[in-house]
Amino acid sequence: MRIGILCAGDSELAPFLSCLENPAVTEKAMLKFYEGTLCGIPVTALYCGVCKVNAAIAVQILIDTFRVDAVINAGTAGGMDERLEIFDTVAAQTAAYHDVAEDILTEFHPWMPAPRFLSDPRLLEAARTAARRLGRRIWFGPVVTGEQFIDQEHREEILEQFAPLAADMETAAAAHVCYVNQVPFLALRTITDMAKNSGVGTFEENCQKASAIARDLTLLVLEELKKEPLPLRVNTPLLVTDRLILRRFEPGDVQAVYEIFSDPTVNRFLPWYPLKDLSQARQYLEEHFLSFYEKPSGFRYAVCKKEDGIPIGYVQISQDDSHDLGYGLRKEFWGQQITTEAARAVLAQAKASGLPFVTATHDKNNPASGRVMEHIGMTYRYSYVEQWQPKDITVTFRMYQINFQGDPGAVYRKYWEMYPEHFVETFQTENTV
Repeated sequence: MRIGILCAGDSELAPFLSCLENPAVTEKAMLKFYEGTLCGIPVTALYCGVCKVNAAIAVQILIDTFRVDAVINAGTAGGMDERLEIFDTVAAQTAAYHDVAEDILTEFHPWMPAPRFLSDPRLLEAARTAARRLGRRIWFGPVVTGEQFIDQEHREEILEQFAPLAADMETAAAAHVCYVNQVPFLALRTITDMAKNSGVGTFEENCQKASAIARDLTLLVLEELKKEPLPLRVNTPLLVTDRLILRRFEPGDVQAVYEIFSDPTVNRFLPWYPLKDLSQARQYLEEHFLSFYEKPSGFRYAVCKKEDGIPIGYVQISQDDSHDLGYGLRKEFWGQQITTEAARAVLAQAKASGLPFVTATHDKNNPASGRVMEHIGMTYRYSYVEQWQPKDITVTFRMYQINFQGDPGAVYRKYWEMYPEHFVETFQTENTV
């Protein structure tokens, strides 16, 4: 487990560097990344500079280059809620932009169900335990981000719309990058100034002490994580259920891949044409599965019966913002609820890995797939009509969703916005076959 620690300024990073053991420095994109250990946990820490873009650049490098398993944004903030006092600390349960139109995030990439980034519940729980040990006032609630100092007029507007505890210039951007990369995130910000005592002078006067408090809370969070580490970002970890083994596809699975993906009946509702021979199966295995396992994280499973360990189907979750669940099974195994058992295990792993939600779609002419979705806890949200490629046929899809974080009723709206013909159906569900 490696944790990324992001600070906006050098004064906020300084308390961490004084504690960092075995430090080493790497420079990239005009930033200095400090690797070492804190509380016995490997960390990569840096200050990125003020503003959203700087924070986003730094977090993406933490994820891509240093392979961090979570990001903690530690430092200072301005208080927004009048109940707060200087040197109180805010643990962000949610982060939002106060200077970005909400539909930019819901109607365009990353097509969020709601324009709020949720902190990882495991990191929040560690922060709650750490807060009880710190002996200082810690608040849990919303934080807003924007690239401006907030005057009284804008303060009232922001309070009315977002009711935030604190405001800064980086948290939502860092959370945004973590969201699209499926990396756990938490922000811990100590208050340096309030409306009644604001200004650059007040910030500078209080920054050193506030940064030390944020550092102290972060170290306690790391101690909690050391007791119960976050799952590492892993790609398709082995899963075992009552009847099944869910594993990665392997180079020796060419024949099994051919038998799964060559059957026209199985392929009817899948987004590709049936494989014609073992040569195509070998190519598909390499391009769709084996090369995918080189990524740092993901979910592309071979579904195998325990008796022989040979793949008879697959379950996967897409890497894009839809987190789309897909599955297929050789027809001789239909009617045994194997797909339901496998998909339920993969959803549990996705939840444990920090995915905020998963969606799934099925052709309305394939109601059996919809029954699987219902039996693994997903609920129908809406339907839409698509000219489906590569088969170039008109299909009415039903979209299902399950949320692991935030509002259970929040809806992924990308397909609704993308396809003009969309609607909500009323139909009777059937029992699982």
